[in-house]
Amino acid sequence: MIKAESLAALKEKADIIEFFCKLGHTPKRAGNVFLMHCPIHVQKTI
Repeated sequence: MIKAESLAALKEKADIIEFFCKLGHTPKRAGNVFLMHCPIHVQKTI
């Protein structure tokens, strides 16, 4: 099980939006969340 302190440190270091942008995906902001197509299969709608 992951300790809460380890998870908090990981969240500070990792930026999931930047990660997906580097993979070629374009997350779009929708209020206070981001939406994007599923990277696993072909999807035409969000």
